[in-house]
Amino acid sequence: MDQIGYEFASTGGGVETGFSDPLSTAFKGNIAYFLARESLQNIIDARVPDSDNPALATYTMIHIPAQNLPDSKELLKRFKACRDYYKDNSESVRFFEMAIEKMEKNHNISILKISDCNTTGLTGDEDDQNGNCYSFLKAVGSSAKSGGKGGSFGLGKGAYFQASRFKTIFVSSYYSGNYVFQGKLRLVTHLWNGDKKNGDGSYGMPQQRILKDPALIPTLFLRKEQGTDIYVVDFEENGEWKENIVKSVINNFWCSILNGCLEVNVDGMNINKENLEEYMNMFYASDKPASKEESNPMPYYKTYTQSRCITQTLPTLGSVKLFIFQSANYPKRVAYIRKTGMIIQLKRYDFIAGYAGVFICEDQKGNEILRKMENEQHNEWNRENAKGTVYEKTATKVEREIRDFIRGELKKLRPDDNIKSLNIPGLEKYLFLKGEDVSGDSSAINNGQVDTAISKTESGVETGSVGASTTIHPNYQKIEVNNPSIGTGTKGDKFPMLEGGNGKKRGGSGGGPGDGDHKLIVLTQVKYRTFAIKQSDKSIQHVLLIKGPPNKDCEVELRAGTDDAYDEVEILHAEDFNGKTYQTKNNRISNVQLDDNGNQKIKLVFNSNQKYSLNMIAYENK
Repeated sequence: MDQIGYEFASTGGGVETGFSDPLSTAFKGNIAYFLARESLQNIIDARVPDSDNPALATYTMIHIPAQNLPDSKELLKRFKACRDYYKDNSESVRFFEMAIEKMEKNHNISILKISDCNTTGLTGDEDDQNGNCYSFLKAVGSSAKSGGKGGSFGLGKGAYFQASRFKTIFVSSYYSGNYVFQGKLRLVTHLWNGDKKNGDGSYGMPQQRILKDPALIPTLFLRKEQGTDIYVVDFEENGEWKENIVKSVINNFWCSILNGCLEVNVDGMNINKENLEEYMNMFYASDKPASKEESNPMPYYKTYTQSRCITQTLPTLGSVKLFIFQSANYPKRVAYIRKTGMIIQLKRYDFIAGYAGVFICEDQKGNEILRKMENEQHNEWNRENAKGTVYEKTATKVEREIRDFIRGELKKLRPDDNIKSLNIPGLEKYLFLKGEDVSGDSSAINNGQVDTAISKTESGVETGSVGASTTIHPNYQKIEVNNPSIGTGTKGDKFPMLEGGNGKKRGGSGGGPGDGDHKLIVLTQVKYRTFAIKQSDKSIQHVLLIKGPPNKDCEVELRAGTDDAYDEVEILHAEDFNGKTYQTKNNRISNVQLDDNGNQKIKLVFNSNQKYSLNMIAYENK
């Protein structure tokens, strides 16, 4: 055991490593989002070839005392040496001071474990430059991937270090009876026994060799089934880490999941092709525009699933597919997707009004070219990225082929080539169709005004294959007619009949308070969104998403829309996504508690198997 430890090579008078490590600083901002994107790309690439099952990725959080890390005493000394070497760099000093304090005081630290199954594991010897083991553990700026594989620069591993507040990860893999284990660190140059050491180091055997004896692998990190585990040490755990990872999964890999290549479990939330749409609806509304910080995958997902496929064989790129769907509030962008199913880029084309497009290249040769056209973050195709490669000239042709193909199909959809719309003023006042999700604010019905807002969603036009006729698909309009103001107490028999303090019903036909009444307080800062899902057994399940004050207890009332009011619905069953069942009575749910971030997600089953547009009122529990 004495030979196992942390090791950093000498600089030998060469370049020193500062705190701004280019390997990890390429990933800034929402690091959980980028970490999920990079790790899932690697997992898809490692999927067992020709398997009928998806690669399974699992994200779990574990907690251990800092001093339980392998050889924690030496790790603490390394942190102190790093702090002292760049003592004039305030950012570096602050970073290592925080790590030192956690080690010295033995704080509990969070470790994000990223596991994969139905994958090959880190195959190949550590000296095999074409192997996965060498590419991930031994090289920077090198990738063994080819063809349809996702990475091209081998720099994606930087996201793991950026997500670690110790800049340390541990990697454990198993395949065909072979064990692979090593710790990897991206620190800074430091003095060690009078010798300058590089910041790039490892934990394992001497000469920074991989540990292969399972008896020597720390129990916490021992992998016993084929696949790979990556442990991100001192991951910045906050209330949004799970949501950020799920959003990254949905935004970047919905096509991979839908096509059965990938399944992802985020701390118990299992996202697969059967429930993908449910999770998409949970986090995104199809009519919500994308923001500068975050895109909205719904328009592209609906385009891919609801429109016909236009196929073409391009001279250089080979066989490609294009899907286009027109809707007034869609972003006028085309999602670029390569063979892995990961979304690379959202490219804007302004040829027609609102639409979304999906462009996919599944051609093996075409994917090899596109791989060379990607940047380090794998979020663009650009001929400039292929400079210096064998595809430098070819990349220019490919860029032009994609552009001309998409522009040509969009030109066919110009307004003068399509069915003209007919505008009937005031018609929307008489339209209501069940089945649309509705967003709202619990306080909106308490402002003393009747809200008659119309959904901005317009009819969509679905494009067929080349030469096919177009088909009009209605996107249903809906009216939200909210009840007049409800303050304290109740006002009339059309409003909630809740039990009063003495067990008597409150409210009456005269609109005044009933016997035993106490004040009913409507929560004015609770927002909500609802959507309906058809289950595999054809039953309809509704999902209610609530956002309000953290840790707030409330009672929820739901009503279903009609053309001029909201009627009560009978709730048969209500439970949250942790399996907790709530008490219900008629159209009310009791003792709903919002979490530390003010969120709650509840699955609902009504007494009729129909989709409803729902309105919600939240009352404070007293």
